[in-house]
Amino acid sequence: MQPCKHSFNGRDCTTFDGKIRGMKLAFIFALSMLFLEVSGQARLGSSVSDIKKEFSEKSYELTSDYDSDKNYYIRVFTDIATVFYFFDEDSYCDQVLIIPDDNGKLNYFVEDYNKSYVIINNQEWKMYNESGIASIRLVFPDVKGEKPYFVWTPND
Repeated sequence: MQPCKHSFNGRDCTTFDGKIRGMKLAFIFALSMLFLEVSGQARLGSSVSDIKKEFSEKSYELTSDYDSDKNYYIRVFTDIATVFYFFDEDSYCDQVLIIPDDNGKLNYFVEDYNKSYVIINNQEWKMYNESGIASIRLVFPDVKGEKPYFVWTPND
């Protein structure tokens, strides 16, 4: 870090410069949260081509493959989570897994879901919109070392 060449109210501006840097980091974090709101949420009912188009930038590191049950999926990396979109035989998204990167991100999702959706219990929510109803469930794996994840499914 280069020292500041100016003074602030007669003081060395190193402290002020640190506050500005902190504000910049907070702003970047807030933007990444907004970015996640737009890009990291479930896309139930979206087609393969819609999701590939939406996440076409290299920063998402989009990959696609088939799981062990021969279900086609697309994997996308966001700033705070890894998202798996699974598709039905007609190539429409019918399940989404969101794996937060760490416990802080997990808590961010829970807080956001508590504000945005109907709380069923401490691990389940319902989302209602013009397309229908989606169920959201938080899963804590039994296997030590595996991260908790959210499962989005349509509520038929």
